[in-house]
Order: sequence, then C-alpha cells, then structure tokens
Amino acid sequence: MNIDEFRADLEAEINNNALNFGNGTAAAFAEKITKLMQEAEYLNGDFQEAFFSGTHSKKRSNFRIDGYIRDEADNSIVLFTVHYSDDGKNMDKASAEKNFKMLESFVDAVLRTDLCNDIDESTSVAELAENLKAISDEKIKFILLTNAKRSNKLQEIKNFFACGKEVECQIWDIERIFAVYNSLQVREPVKIDFDEICGGLPCIKAANAGDDCESFLCVMPGKILADIYDLYGSRLLEGNVRSFLSTKRAVNKKIRETILNKPEKFFAFNNGIAATAKNIELELSTGGLHIKSVVDFQIINGGQTTASLSNARFKDKNNLEKIFVQMKLTRIGEMPSDKQEELIEEISRSSNSQNKVTDADFFSTHPFHVEMEKISRRIFAPPQSGFQYQTKWFYERARGQYVQEQMKMTPAQQKNFREKIQSLKS
Repeated sequence: MNIDEFRADLEAEINNNALNFGNGTAAAFAEKITKLMQEAEYLNGDFQEAFFSGTHSKKRSNFRIDGYIRDEADNSIVLFTVHYSDDGKNMDKASAEKNFKMLESFVDAVLRTDLCNDIDESTSVAELAENLKAISDEKIKFILLTNAKRSNKLQEIKNFFACGKEVECQIWDIERIFAVYNSLQVREPVKIDFDEICGGLPCIKAANAGDDCESFLCVMPGKILADIYDLYGSRLLEGNVRSFLSTKRAVNKKIRETILNKPEKFFAFNNGIAATAKNIELELSTGGLHIKSVVDFQIINGGQTTASLSNARFKDKNNLEKIFVQMKLTRIGEMPSDKQEELIEEISRSSNSQNKVTDADFFSTHPFHVEMEKISRRIFAPPQSGFQYQTKWFYERARGQYVQEQMKMTPAQQKNFREKIQSLKS
C-alpha cells in the first residue's frame, strides 16, 4: 500500500465513522489518529474529545481546540487541533502557524478572560480549562493533526507560549501518520513464486535430516537473485549476521571485479549463498526436480554476494546475464522459533564465510537484538525542538545495515536520511 492508497482508505473510514456516529470528520479523524499514536507508544493516556471554538474577547482572535490528553508518562498536557481537508493542498507554514495560534488563543482566553463562564461545566472542555488554570510544573504540547501533506518548505515552527511556558509544537501530517502505520504492521514472510518468475528453479535434493529439515542444491541466475533482492531488500537478510558491507571492503571489491570482468567465472569463484525457507513447493517433471515456490525465504549466508549483484546492476549498469550463483536451500519446517534461530545460527556458522564473522556478528541474531531492531523501527525518536520533521532510531543490529540503507540514495537523499535518523549500534 502506498501513501495515496492509505490516505484514500483512511478518509473513506473517517467519512463513514462521521456519518454513522454523527461526530463530524474532524472528531472521527482525531479519535482514529490518536489511537494509532497510542498504539505506537507515542502518546500515553486517553484522548478526550473537547471541541470548542470562538473568539478571544480581548485579542479579537479566533480560537479552536479539538481535544486533549493528560500524559502522565512525561507530565504533560497535550492539546490537539485538527485540520481536515479535502482540497488536496499541502500544509504550508502560514496555515500551520494559524492552527497553532488558535490553540494558543484558547489557552490565553481561559487564563485571561471570562471564557470559562461560557463553558458547560459537565463537558471535558471545562475539565481541561480547570487543568490549565491549575497548571504548575506540567509541560504543554500543541499537536496539529491533518490529512494533508506537510510542505517541503515547512521545516520549523516558531515558538509559542502558553501558561507562561514555551510550547512544543508538532505537526502530524499524512506522511508522518503513514510512517507510524507502516511501523506497526506485522512482518510478512517473503513468498517467492519461482514458477512465475523463471518457470521453476532446477534443484537436487541433497539431504534429509528429518521431517522438519531437508536441503536442496540449486543454481540461481544472478539476474533473478538481484531481482528478488531489489524487490524485498533487507527483508531477505533478517536472518543474516551481516548486511551489505559496501564495495570498499576487500572481498566485496573482488566480487564486484568478478561480476564486471569475469562474469562467466562467477559460479566457479564465488562460494554462493545459503538460504532457508519454512515451506518449499516442489514439482517433478521430465526435466527433473524443480522448486515452484518458497515461503519465508531468508538468505543467512551470502548477503554480500546478493547485495553486490544488485549494486553492480544499479551502479555499473551490468545486466548480469552471464552470472549464476550456487544456492544451498534448507527447509526448516514449522519448528518452534527458538529452534529455528538455533538452526539458522548453526548453518551460518558452518557456511564458508567470505568476510570474517566475529562473535559479535553471530550475537546480532540473538532475540534481544532482533527485538531491539523491531522496537527501533516502530518507536520514533524525540523531534528536535521546533523542527517539524520526524526523527527515527536506527538500531544497527548487523554490521553494514546503516550503509546498506543508503546504498541506492542520491547525495541529497543521503543527507536527508542522516538528518532524520539517529543510529544505535548493537
């Protein structure tokens, strides 16, 4: 799902909820997105709908609030305003500041005018007003929720003040919301249909170690391997103790030289790859045994070879037509996850390594590091004060992941990536 599809589905859901429950699109949108933010552990506490709008009697400025949260985790009061648009326009700086100004005017009106006399005491708005008047050491945050995209020029928002405190302002636009949505999705196993891609992959059954483990020897066309890597990227290497370590490393440099200068000898010179799959669909025909498809395909040794092929095609425009790679594929079956991890580590240790693998590399597949990597992809880092782009953690579980992520980026994209990523190495 891309961002446009996500936005269309989200808006259809919001419009449907607004129609069914009669609470308006802004309220339905705020409820939906704050739940998403809570699920991603970005917010703590229950969202309280508190729509109220009017005019500041002294400043003659409009105010509006859509809801709030008392976040006890960081001792803050979070005030929300919603900009729900159907005109397709981006959120520019002037519009963002106008929305934040309305929150500021609401707080000021509560503190400096008789606005509270106009608020129904039984509503959540009245409760919020009392909280604001009694505020002491609590922090205040303003959050603008919008289904629009933030303009590329909107990088920073000037400081606002409320209750005598400097306020942290955040914009949650559709791109930021989409990023959080993606971070919460369950990992989908890689499914590859070799029958559709190349008419099946010829193989020889090499060993059978029981009902839950059997191995096959295959010859994989380099172009097919690069195609698969380009499609799934690092998802293929989640069981690998290393990610791509760049062509500057001595061994990877030699791999590249072979690809470019002696492609017909690549099969002879290269150690190939070792892979695992939970399920393998086979077909026996007059041409021999073929692999039709695999489920949860993982390259546990040979990530350097795989990424080098993709890199050579991307950067050196090599068509890889003469490249063939030997592959040892092991079906690990439906064994318990701890047994799978143990078997994958044993296969990786036993496979012939092209780059030196240290004890730390092997420890990178430990469940602790795997879980830390998942958490780092899901939980956002605190944004720098005033800046309106989201920063993320990057837990480098396996050596080279940080470099690999930037391999196909332009210099400008790399600069943008580094600005928004905070790296943590295991």
